[in-house]
Amino acid sequence: MTMTTSTTLLQRLSSLINETEIDRLARERGIIQRQRKINLTSLIWTLIIASGGSAQRTIAGLKGHYHQLTGDWIARSSIYDRLSLKLAQLLKDIVVDITKKRMDRSLKPRGHLSRFIRVLALDSSSTHLPDQLASKYPGTRTAAGMKLHCLFDIFGGHIHKVKQTSERVADLAAWRHLGPWLRGSLLLVDLGYYSYQFLSRVERNGGAFLSRIKSNINPRIVKNNRPVRRGLAIDVVGLKLQYVLYNIKRKVLDVNVEVIVKRNKYNGKQSREKQIFRLIAIYDEEQRGYHGYLTNLPVDELAAEDVTETYGLRWQVEIFFKALRQQHSLDELPSSKKKVIDCLFWASILSSLVSHEGLELAREETPKGRCLPILRWSKYFALAVRDLVICLRAPRSKFSRELAERAWQLLLQLAPDPNLNRKKRAIKPEIVDQYA
Repeated sequence: MTMTTSTTLLQRLSSLINETEIDRLARERGIIQRQRKINLTSLIWTLIIASGGSAQRTIAGLKGHYHQLTGDWIARSSIYDRLSLKLAQLLKDIVVDITKKRMDRSLKPRGHLSRFIRVLALDSSSTHLPDQLASKYPGTRTAAGMKLHCLFDIFGGHIHKVKQTSERVADLAAWRHLGPWLRGSLLLVDLGYYSYQFLSRVERNGGAFLSRIKSNINPRIVKNNRPVRRGLAIDVVGLKLQYVLYNIKRKVLDVNVEVIVKRNKYNGKQSREKQIFRLIAIYDEEQRGYHGYLTNLPVDELAAEDVTETYGLRWQVEIFFKALRQQHSLDELPSSKKKVIDCLFWASILSSLVSHEGLELAREETPKGRCLPILRWSKYFALAVRDLVICLRAPRSKFSRELAERAWQLLLQLAPDPNLNRKKRAIKPEIVDQYA
């Protein structure tokens, strides 16, 4: 196995936050109108460092991080004036560019998921904001709130697409437009996205889906995907779902159901059409009830026995959100100014992408059988990112190379899960290698 050195990591980070490209974009957007004392790339790295699990996302904290990175003392106003809506847009552009480049870098699923290019989870996470931002970011539970909408690559462990809205924007409303990027992918969605119209659009764009169902839906069953048992077993074809679930005593119900899909209005009229989806209900002994799922995958592509485990992969996006809040300071937005909030928000997203760049390299050096959990990696990378960026931005010297190598080796020692025999893992080795 080829060993990856800290030098390779620094090269990857330098390519990720490319100074030449940043300067070009900044001039196009009018961020750089004339030469000033602050270096824009160093400022972006400063925001990333301050997002790495640090509580110092204040102007004074940013000023201190910038000095540690460059050696330059600057006024607080120099930092504050640069935190603009144009800078926030630049940070967003960098995030979008990185996610586009990573679309083809997902780890290939194996086993019963091998037919898919990638497995994606769709979810959102809200962050409370100061009340002064209620007009810009109206909230639901509080006066002001922001919502992160995320399409997460489960096996790649990184963001596939990301959007920022106010908290009042519904989960479905953020994804009105789907595209061919869904082709060949499996999309795992929870009840926040439960809509026959939405699921139908996923299918029309070439994607597969697996969704939880609402407990009160009552479509008509049109096909039984399992052989009818002899004796007192109910022939479920033609019956309504709720009647069947109340009367049967099966561990697994695997049927096709007919649903009504409402199309978008055209000339004031809304058309409806019937569509056939597959419904799987799994009986839960502890809760004494059925967990229902809806999918467009046939029986030969997803067995009913694999449904619960497959849907359980969606938990990875919750772990990612936890890492964003705890290790990338997404909940640390200490300002009542929209321009500052937006800069810090996109800096948090960018910080997670930088962390994942290191995770990809670490996987290559981690022995087979060892796992690198996202949350654990994010924790230790947040502690090392400042030293790595100082080495990246400082003149190349023996000291900087040694500092970077020490930080990298420490990551390789601390980040892998120390429990080699952990039995319960969200993603098993037979589905994908080197993942936890």
